[in-house]
Amino acid sequence: MSRTLFFIFFLFAVTQPTLAQFGTCNAAKLKELPQRKLIVVTELVSPRLIELLGKKRKTREIDLYKASVENYNANLRTIVERYWPFRKDIEYMSFSEADRLRRAKAKEYAVLYCGHVENFTTKGDEGARHHSGLVWEENFPTVNGKRDHWDTYAVMEIKLIEDLGKQETVFSQNLANILPDKADLLFGMQMLNQYVQADAAKAKFTQLQDVLTYKGTMPDTTTLLLRKDWLHPYLNESNVGSLYPHPYQVVEAADYQTKIGCTDSAFAYVQIIPEVDSRKAKIKVSYLHLVLNAADGAVLAAYSPGGQENDGKIITKSALKEYVRQDRSGNKR
Repeated sequence: MSRTLFFIFFLFAVTQPTLAQFGTCNAAKLKELPQRKLIVVTELVSPRLIELLGKKRKTREIDLYKASVENYNANLRTIVERYWPFRKDIEYMSFSEADRLRRAKAKEYAVLYCGHVENFTTKGDEGARHHSGLVWEENFPTVNGKRDHWDTYAVMEIKLIEDLGKQETVFSQNLANILPDKADLLFGMQMLNQYVQADAAKAKFTQLQDVLTYKGTMPDTTTLLLRKDWLHPYLNESNVGSLYPHPYQVVEAADYQTKIGCTDSAFAYVQIIPEVDSRKAKIKVSYLHLVLNAADGAVLAAYSPGGQENDGKIITKSALKEYVRQDRSGNKR
């Protein structure tokens, strides 16, 4: 991700090691959330980015950028209000407004936001810079198509308000896209609910991998939604059936967002989650494919393609075969 001339909307940038984890939860801090009001951080339009695009006469990109920020905020509001598992007194504000409450020691809040993790790419550096907010750059229309996670990736995080600017989180979940779309936000909130349900059942989940030990069921009527732009080029609507013998639909990205947004248990959807290990020698990116129930986020199948970084972030023949290795009762064959 280019580092120059672009608006970076964040209040804190915390430098810390990046450990190889797909997602984490602090069970002790999780118990604080039911008593807390929730602040949801929404994105603001950047005058600096608009000015830059204007100088380059990119009028279309300016309109697209404004619409993208508005759409992100609307999706975030919709998903949080539907899936936040605790008290429903939810407030929406910027990070600067949330930080004013932190400085005023208003400890009755928790803060939810999506932010970027910027991996150090200079030889000899280790770790990453965690931005408490999204980084919108001139190339924003193309970043989700490339999904180059070795440079930057997105996380959904929840912190107790007194922990803003610190490393400590209640919940942190890596997301598939660089700029989170509706499916990413849905996935993040559904994973939070998995931890909450586990805590209620006296199970202490601390990583996403713990969630995978409890798999849901996939009835024969469940239709798997496959994003066309995530399929390997040799896969299409007609030949997927030879590898995945259950109901499925290959859909465009927009249709994918609409269908899972209905949270219909008749659908399952795929998320491809990056795990980034930023070390002095190199940055290693691994991927985890999850098939999830669209209604409640129950994990129906999981597959990690190992070290195949490029093929790992798309749906290949091997991936589809692994999705099928879960029988329809949720048990491995």
